[in-house]
Amino acid sequence: MRLAWQGCWNVRDLGGLGPVRAGALVRADSLQGLTEAGWQALWEHGVRTVIDLRNADERAPDGRPEGITTVQAIADAPDGGVAFHCMSGRDRTGQIAMVLLMMLGASVDEVVQDYSESLCNLEERYRSLGVTDEGPLVAGYLADRGLTAPGLVRELAPQVLALLRDGGLPPATEDALRRRLT
Repeated sequence: MRLAWQGCWNVRDLGGLGPVRAGALVRADSLQGLTEAGWQALWEHGVRTVIDLRNADERAPDGRPEGITTVQAIADAPDGGVAFHCMSGRDRTGQIAMVLLMMLGASVDEVVQDYSESLCNLEERYRSLGVTDEGPLVAGYLADRGLTAPGLVRELAPQVLALLRDGGLPPATEDALRRRLT
């Protein structure tokens, strides 16, 4: 469900995708531009943890009110919703959303639809910021190879859980995420 947080253009509650509980998991573009009203909307939505996926050179003070912490692990987050974001909320955020949604039992179609929504939501963000969206450049690169971003998500999503488990994802972490988010 798309959320209207003043200062964000690509923010959605992932509740209802697979077994994800409404309010448990929110994906977004950069929260850096949130206004005071935007931070209030985030708080009222129940978010108490923010996970910042931006690179160090993309970070700037973001006006985060006291009481909202940035952490590295969703499974260990305190009670309340978890918002995770990068700069545009498309690629890094999309990868985390894909991993979590597949782990929690969402369908591949739900994961692809969620990712595809970001492609539509970002035009307004980049236009209002006066910056160039690199999405079309990436889409062109993929098209030259006979690929699309949603097609890659469709191809990779079913493999995610096995790759994580093979890479050493502890069953306890999986269990904690399921308890936390569903």
